[in-house]
Amino acid sequence: TKTKIQSLSDFLDDPPPSVRVGNEEVAVVNDFVYLGVKISRDCKSDHEILRRLQLARSALGRLGNVWRSTKIRSGTILRVLNTCVLPVLFYGSETWTLSADMSRRVDAFHRSCLRTILGIRWHHRVRNEEILRRAGNPFPPSNIIERSRLRLLGHVARMDSGVPARRVLEAAARLPPDGWRCPRGRPRLTWVAQVSAAQALGRTLRLAQDRPGYRSWCWAATVDNIGHAP
Repeated sequence: TKTKIQSLSDFLDDPPPSVRVGNEEVAVVNDFVYLGVKISRDCKSDHEILRRLQLARSALGRLGNVWRSTKIRSGTILRVLNTCVLPVLFYGSETWTLSADMSRRVDAFHRSCLRTILGIRWHHRVRNEEILRRAGNPFPPSNIIERSRLRLLGHVARMDSGVPARRVLEAAARLPPDGWRCPRGRPRLTWVAQVSAAQALGRTLRLAQDRPGYRSWCWAATVDNIGHAP
């Protein structure tokens, strides 16, 4: 009953509703949840990000008494947010491919949580940067996600050359074969293209071999993207 079939090929436009395996009918699905992550047929992260936002909003709503309490300090409430709500949002985020729209949605949800906790309403006209400063966290969630993706890239780059994940990453670093032509239109950004946008992927893989140095580079690269100093 836990077995499903999913086609990730664009050539199979009309997959059958089910496939018989022995005496059992196995359903063919467009998406399913595996290890807590929603995997979609179009291989995009948008469906999982929207699902994570819904789960985080649900966790936020269950703690309504904490956010409305006048007896709890705002610093304590912020720690509850970072401990009980944001981990729900960030689960599996190191594998996301963030579009500009999804990045704005994730950051907007985080700012909405901070406005609720700090008692800031829209008519107060407080800038987003000031809200992050008051919360003691100058980094938006999209920046935190970028850093976690770089850490995952370094982790895979330090694996043995025979590990499948390392082989896939090395294949992505190679140039396209001769005769390959880019199809018409802007191609969709892949996870590897996003995490290696700041540097050439080959150089990033070499940097990852020095773990302490790579950690410092990840911090500097993500901080520079938002214009803050560590």
